[in-house]
Amino acid sequence: MKIKLRLLDIMGVCLLCLFSIPAVAQEGRFGDNPKAVAADAKAQETPAPALPEKPADFSELRSQGLVLVDQVIDPLRIRLQDGRIIQLTGLEIPGLEASDPGDQATQTFEWLKKTVEKKQVTFYQTKHESEGRRNRMGHYLGHIETREDKIWIQGAYLLNGWAHVQPSPLHTEMATQMLNLQSRAMENKRGLWAEEKQAVLNPDNATEKMNSWAIVEGKIVKTAMSNNTVYLNFGDDWRKDFTIGVEPEIRRQLSKKQISAIDLQGRHIRVYGWIESYNGPFIKLSNAAWLEILPEKAPDAKLSPGN
Repeated sequence: MKIKLRLLDIMGVCLLCLFSIPAVAQEGRFGDNPKAVAADAKAQETPAPALPEKPADFSELRSQGLVLVDQVIDPLRIRLQDGRIIQLTGLEIPGLEASDPGDQATQTFEWLKKTVEKKQVTFYQTKHESEGRRNRMGHYLGHIETREDKIWIQGAYLLNGWAHVQPSPLHTEMATQMLNLQSRAMENKRGLWAEEKQAVLNPDNATEKMNSWAIVEGKIVKTAMSNNTVYLNFGDDWRKDFTIGVEPEIRRQLSKKQISAIDLQGRHIRVYGWIESYNGPFIKLSNAAWLEILPEKAPDAKLSPGN
């Protein structure tokens, strides 16, 4: 009996360690390590980050009230005083999962610590109670806003180019506001958008990020309907050129925005999604929010004979 109890004790300790590994590993990479200290010192020298001019509109989400942040684990996760862990939704920080996340992620971590640690924030989640509120690790998913300054954390990340929008079918409520802030960061080449590897793709080089999430901009050459799916083709050969597939549910979402997918021929657009191989590079549009219609590009100016 003593042996059995001893084995159960050991198994319990092992299980506790197993479930503690992710958070501990992240804390070890971001805590009081030399890189974080250096990033903190560098942050003291850099200008204050840009912040959205007005508070975010959270009307599409449900407020879960004020919560007290006990600790910032990493740039995308915080631990509350009651022990719950919140994961910031709708974002990806390139390189965050690497053993050395880099200066940008480390500086973002330091800014988040100064902004929310030991302070109250308002926590917002999707209104759908049955899905989208927790991940498989048991972390709570949502958006946070500081109590005093009304700083929407995800918005600040995107406006400064510290992260990019990461599409999720379960978290699209803030998509339009997030994309607007990201567009401003892209235009001003802030943060990660100053790096060549984060450049927006075009239909000709979309294969460079096959089987990964990407942003593609281009002009729709043709549209077609097949098996109740609208295909937006960016070349003359649909068998090999970049294409976007728009299924009925997404078309209904687009129609609410006064957009008809079949009528987009000739328009310049920006699309967010996973590029897969299906008669060439292909994105299946997962939500109407991930398709932006861009202003028409002005034609190149022509010199007059006298110039």
